Amino acid sequence: MGRSITYRPGSNFFLDTAMARSRQEAAPFQCPICQVAFEAPVWIVLDAEERPDLRTALLQGDLHQTLCPHCGAAGTITAPLLYHDGRYQQSLLAVPLSVATPAAAQELAEQLVGFLHTALEAEGSSIPTYLSSVELVADLDGLQALLNGDDQDDPLVTAVEALLSTQSAQEFQSLLVLHRTALMQDAADTLLAALVEQARASDDHATARMIGDQRATLNYFRETLQTRRATLARIIDTLPTKDAEAASLAALRTIVQAIEPQDVYATRLQLDPAQQIQLDRLLDQAISAIEASEDETGLEFLLEIRRLREL
Repeated sequence: MGRSITYRPGSNFFLDTAMARSRQEAAPFQCPICQVAFEAPVWIVLDAEERPDLRTALLQGDLHQTLCPHCGAAGTITAPLLYHDGRYQQSLLAVPLSVATPAAAQELAEQLVGFLHTALEAEGSSIPTYLSSVELVADLDGLQALLNGDDQDDPLVTAVEALLSTQSAQEFQSLLVLHRTALMQDAADTLLAALVEQARASDDHATARMIGDQRATLNYFRETLQTRRATLARIIDTLPTKDAEAASLAALRTIVQAIEPQDVYATRLQLDPAQQIQLDRLLDQAISAIEASEDETGLEFLLEIRRLREL
């Protein structure tokens, strides 16, 4: 297809009956090459947390591409897109250049945000306040350029790209230490899963296997972290404490969830000197309790926390 075709949301039926945040509609089109009419799916709401694969397609310029099923001609669907990413409180609307007035753009924003509100309410989620103000971006190209610029500073994207470039187990371990906060997020697993599916869809099975192996190894470390956190949380629940130690006990609970040393320091600095002494006492009790349980991973972590307090 030599030219793009404009589509306005709400003029046809909703394809996804599961009330997902991301919304796709079936839109009627006519191929400008062979003149045959057909329906093509078009995304009008994209939730980046829910569908990282669609975010990847957007960044690569493929999201609104379509093929005529009759003559095979390729073309671009011109349609609005509401982009939402709750991790960064982003709500961006790509407004087609055919939307001529600010009032029409505002009406479009209200319609698409309304779709997202309905989906969030259906899943029992609260409506974030930042959704009351949507940033308007000129067309899908403008949104793509804006997000590609953001990705240069996205720690998750940076970490995953570095992960996929490792060539040895030693490199992998070093990278995991360097980017542990980003790679221990569930979002890292979601992104890697989407990349595996993307490689499979392109029949690049070698890449799919490589990414799958990296994902499996990362999941092992993530599960180890979650197990350690759960074990330490149970041990803390058994510690004998007094009401006056509530703040110190809460700080210890926060510390055993930490990944970065600076998180430990930051939590400790929120306590006054007397509370820090209480924290140290509770930490020593936890170490004694975990020594009795013979949990080497948890013990190593708590001993490292003890070393940090002595620096």
